[in-house]
Order: sequence, then structure tokens, then C-alpha cells
Amino acid sequence: AMAACDGSVPQSVSSPTAPAPASPSATDTAFAVGGMIQSIEKPTRAVSGALIQIVQGPNAGRSATSDDTGSFVIFGLTSGPAKLQVSKNGYLAWTSKDFVLQGDTKLAVELYPTPPTNGSGTATGRCNDGSWTWATSVGAACVNNGGLAYGVCPGPLCKSGL
Repeated sequence: AMAACDGSVPQSVSSPTAPAPASPSATDTAFAVGGMIQSIEKPTRAVSGALIQIVQGPNAGRSATSDDTGSFVIFGLTSGPAKLQVSKNGYLAWTSKDFVLQGDTKLAVELYPTPPTNGSGTATGRCNDGSWTWATSVGAACVNNGGLAYGVCPGPLCKSGL
């Protein structure tokens, strides 16, 4: 799965996310982007109502909203450069790296809850018991709260590829 602070390039899959178009001529240019939007929170859960937008390339402006299972699909896309953005209130926005859409593409995106702020600034990580930490080192984070579940990105506890 791709993490919000990872910014990985979406993966192409050999099986389409939707039935192939009936017209053979449309097969060369009509692609779909689909997948699943989940929360990083354990247990992992679907995020419904997330807005998935294509923000770059010939398909810019096309969008979809994730359903109750976190699934989404955008049909009828043309090949070319692309970048996707996923947003939902209560979560940090996720943006893909630039990629070239050359076929049906499937995504698995994990969103991170928006961290709270206090007099010390923005929280730097989430503890396994669900509380937040403002620690600046892994050793000091969540010592009395079951350990560190994940670091807030960007930030001192962020790890790429979570």
C-alpha cells in the first residue's frame, strides 16, 4: 500500500479495473484509474467520501469519490502524464508522484488522520493506544502509551514507506 508520506508512483496492473470498452478503437485510449482508500489507523478501515482528483495531464479535473468500502474508479481516461490527489476532511491530503498513464491503473492509498496542535505545535506521531505525541525522537515517543504506531509526515518521526 502507498503511504501518505511515501508519495509512491501508482502501480499498473494487467487486469482492468472495469470491463473493456465495447468499441475496439476506444480500447487504445480509454483507461481507468481505480482502487481503495483506507485509513492508516489500526485496524485499517475504509475511508468513504474521499475525493480522488486527477490534478495534472490531459485528464486533469476528472474525479471520483470513494464509496462505503473505500473503493473508487474513474473511467474513460486518455494516456499521458498524470498526478493524483486524495483528500478528505480529518485526514492529511495525499498526492502521488508524477506518472504516465499507459493503461488501467490500480491504487491502494493510506490516509493519515490530521494531527492535533497544542502549545508545543503539531503532534509528531500517533501512539499505539490512540493518543498523540509531540516527542522529537523515536526513543522518547509514546514511552508510556504502548509505543509509536506511526510518525506524522513531514516531521521528526516520519519514515518513508510506512
